[in-house]
Amino acid sequence: MKQTEIGMIPDDWRVINLGEVGTVKMCKRVMKEQTSEYGEIPFYKIGTFGKSPDAFISKKLYTYLKENYSFPKKGDVLISAAGTIGRTVIYDGKDAFFQDSNIVWLDNDETVISNKYLYYLYQIVQWKTENGGVVSRLYNDIFNSTKVPLPPTMEEQRKIAKVLGNIDNTINALEKLIEKKKNIKQAAMQQLLTPKSDWETKNFKEIFDILPNNTITRENLNEEEGLYQDIHYGDILIKYPEILDCSKEKIPYVNKNVEINYSKYGVKDGDIIIADTAEDETVGKAVEIYNIGAKKLVAGLHTFLCRRITGDFSPKYLGYFMNHAVFHNQLLPFITGTKVSSISRETQKKSL
Repeated sequence: MKQTEIGMIPDDWRVINLGEVGTVKMCKRVMKEQTSEYGEIPFYKIGTFGKSPDAFISKKLYTYLKENYSFPKKGDVLISAAGTIGRTVIYDGKDAFFQDSNIVWLDNDETVISNKYLYYLYQIVQWKTENGGVVSRLYNDIFNSTKVPLPPTMEEQRKIAKVLGNIDNTINALEKLIEKKKNIKQAAMQQLLTPKSDWETKNFKEIFDILPNNTITRENLNEEEGLYQDIHYGDILIKYPEILDCSKEKIPYVNKNVEINYSKYGVKDGDIIIADTAEDETVGKAVEIYNIGAKKLVAGLHTFLCRRITGDFSPKYLGYFMNHAVFHNQLLPFITGTKVSSISRETQKKSL
């Protein structure tokens, strides 16, 4: 192994600039008025790159642009040059058009660097400006001057890509299995949690008191140490399951320089914490606190801390029920906002 400007690499590898093995290309610009909501040829913008298209162009325009201007060939690695920089898609050769300058590709010499190796290389590249700053857009000069490790033979590149491809296949298979298990769980929840004729119905305010939450931002949290740990609404929305087992889940710490009124914001076993803000209808997602032990938890920014005033419920039941459609659908008429959705404390009291 040898030390290089990009770190340790095998002795027979070398460091190159991406500009040495290809030229940055992009499709010809398509104006907004040339697109339509429905049409013949998908037009991928930066927001739909790697997803489903929301715009189309005519077959006639597509044929003209493809024949007269730069266009990727099957197998080229398309990469996002704006927004979330570095998202990659291997072009499958199907009819499609891509937004100029926001989605680019390297017209590379495949006798020097293979597309499959390049695809995985993009996933570890650290895009930086000339002075080492953060990249807000992947301009051509940044792309061309970016240094990457290059194995000496195509055979070694192919072996690396094959191993990583096998890992991707394993991950995809596991994700499909997980999704299947989630669907089984949802079906079971639908059957078990749908109210029966002999069930008693209670209002939210008959079950819970809503206690204060703090307004600590993510910048005042860390992953390493602190006296208190904070249940942040963002983690409720995308990270935590319905039952938050505090002995297993990683919960951020509050920075030591931040004052906390634990007697006011402290969380107990069995408490329900609800996210009152989200970018979509996931607002209202809840977690039930379980197995808190000696930890000192507080309810964080954009949350409701709900404490039961009745002992009529078994542990974990409310965590599952309050994330079920039977409960969550009652919130939908009360969600407000356009770009950001939210619910109020008064709405929450009326929802069950």
